[in-house]
Amino acid sequence: MTESTREPPDGSCQTCGAPGWLRHFPGASPTSGIWCERHYWRLLWLHPLGHRGRVVWAGLVVALIVLMAFAR
Repeated sequence: MTESTREPPDGSCQTCGAPGWLRHFPGASPTSGIWCERHYWRLLWLHPLGHRGRVVWAGLVVALIVLMAFAR
């Protein structure tokens, strides 16, 4: 959704204070919060419980295991 078609912000981002929207946490935690686009997507990709973050962290662990196996 583009900024021009989105409803007005619900409040301020709890991380940086920018205008943000009330959303469910992008992971397994049953919490909600107000996040701006930047911080919501950062949580989604980098938090180990985020939908896409699980894949990122699992890939990093597998890469580390493979590197350690080839280093011997």
